[in-house]
Amino acid sequence: MTDTALAQGMVGLSERPVARARTAGGLVVAAFGGVILLGAGLIFFVEPMIAKMALSRYGGSPSVWNTSVVVFQTLLLLGYSYAWPSHGTAPPQHA
Repeated sequence: MTDTALAQGMVGLSERPVARARTAGGLVVAAFGGVILLGAGLIFFVEPMIAKMALSRYGGSPSVWNTSVVVFQTLLLLGYSYAWPSHGTAPPQHA
């Protein structure tokens, strides 16, 4: 197939599975993005609930709330530091 046919969007039968694979890949990327956003949103909902339970159990002082926030932020930092080295280890994907 010529370059002009490809540039004009005229795709032959042999290229259609590739187009479907790209569409499916886009759906997978969108699904992963949605799951990541959902997980981040749940963290922001769960953190205050757990901290509220800890406040009532351990006396309700401001130091309990501060400790809870420090624990959650430390866990977040540990998660980022765990994910950071794996960022460069994935092999590059070619289209």
